[in-house]
Amino acid sequence: MRQELRVRRARHARALKARPEQVARRCADAFAEETHPRVPDGRIPVTKAALLIALEDEAAAAAAALAPLAARPAAAAAHLDRSSGGAATWSLSRLDALADDALRHFAARHGPSAHPAAAPAGGPDSPDGLDRTPRAPAPPSTQRVQPVRAWLPGPGGAGALRDLGARLQSGLAALLRPAAPTRVNASGAAAASEALGAAAAGNAAAGGARGRRDGPRPAAAVGGDGGSGADALALVRRYPLAALGSVNAVLFQQQGYTACNRWGDPSPDPCNPVITLLLRAPPRRPGSDAQLSSVLERGAGGCVALCILYSAVCARLGLELAVRVLVDEGGSHYCLAWPADAPLAAAGVGRCVVDVYGRGALLTVDEVCELFGVTQEDLLTPSSRRQLLAALLADLLAAHWAAACGTGASPAARLPLLPATALDARVQRLDGAALERAAAAASKRVALLPHCQEARLQLGLLHYFGGAYQDAWLELGILLERARAGADGADDTERAAPVEGSAPGGAGGGATAGPAGAVLAPEVLRDAELLWEKLQLELLVAA
Repeated sequence: MRQELRVRRARHARALKARPEQVARRCADAFAEETHPRVPDGRIPVTKAALLIALEDEAAAAAAALAPLAARPAAAAAHLDRSSGGAATWSLSRLDALADDALRHFAARHGPSAHPAAAPAGGPDSPDGLDRTPRAPAPPSTQRVQPVRAWLPGPGGAGALRDLGARLQSGLAALLRPAAPTRVNASGAAAASEALGAAAAGNAAAGGARGRRDGPRPAAAVGGDGGSGADALALVRRYPLAALGSVNAVLFQQQGYTACNRWGDPSPDPCNPVITLLLRAPPRRPGSDAQLSSVLERGAGGCVALCILYSAVCARLGLELAVRVLVDEGGSHYCLAWPADAPLAAAGVGRCVVDVYGRGALLTVDEVCELFGVTQEDLLTPSSRRQLLAALLADLLAAHWAAACGTGASPAARLPLLPATALDARVQRLDGAALERAAAAASKRVALLPHCQEARLQLGLLHYFGGAYQDAWLELGILLERARAGADGADDTERAAPVEGSAPGGAGGGATAGPAGAVLAPEVLRDAELLWEKLQLELLVAA
């Protein structure tokens, strides 16, 4: 008993020593390891990588907020954000619970016990192929919607600072915990029963911290009868359209997930200043709509984050989705999905794709091609996992860049991150912490897509605005050298546009669509060369 008490005290002491900046560094190292170039694209854990991005961003924001108040712990305690993700979010057990709900919903409406002789809903008889029957509310144990909590100062002094570090450290520990086995092997009925029983017992604890899962959910997720669960999983693969209808019902109707209604603000309701003042709510962190943890906790998110959440839930049902990342006229990323093994088709309209940002609605391929100006072949070419994470980082980078400049987060309001902005000295004052977070996101994008011209240009410009002229000179030099050699877009096959500019090919645009990926416009390359020469002269004078 005493030995166990000593172990608990030592563990607690190590957690209290964790500083937010240490957690941020560990998250960055873990992300680099998970997405290393030697890791095959198909083995990159997208959900875990997205949560590592969110946790690093949260820890860095906490470190930046507490740095000027370190000498006054009591004052710093009043600035702590109490809305950090819980253990269920960081351990991915919340995603497991959502998948369980979707499987129960599917089994209740389309399983053999519910409709022994009827075909699953979502066939050609329904307009969009989805089940539109009324949904019952989700069980209380799996409700995601969190009540709005007042942002009240916690216990003052250094204890509150230690509590923040401990919460961030516990989130990182839950996220890095080794994956628990989810697939039932053929080693005997006893081993299968034991695995299914352990999974069912784990599902009963709604808020517990459980290891992350990458794969289909066990059959025990549907009630206690493994047979009915196995039947439901088989039907999911047989009728993917009806399974997507169950996922839509759980995520968008029962749990209330929705598209973010404002740039950079995860709130599903218009921000009322009076209500915000009365509730003493904390200011929103830049890019919260691109942080998967914030989307899981609050329910509203950007298109890429919602698509990652949607794909993760479907993957836990055994339904793998292919995702295509496109760029709209404003330079924002938009994601569309479809089952990787079974193309979707509706009677009379042909092949369809899932619009996750539109609450899981179906769009015809012809509609999407007309909206985005792409061919069917280009649209139905799935994006890689690195490209999906790069799109998430691009949204985060744009939000931090807008916060650094003090402008709005919408594409029309923020300054374009282009060489002309630096040459014309259009930026007068910058927020150093937000600029640092934008540079961190840009660095990850370059690591994911090393041959993407746009990503390297943005990294060089952020180094320039941050005062790291040597790094900016090097990045711009690499960009210009590869542009001259024609080595552009080898890793980025998406139809790219400048994240910080206007429409592709427009007066303020910085990229055009090319067969191999993002190709910077000639005028942008000329401005980049002028900026590189200016930096070279300044470095020579300084030397």
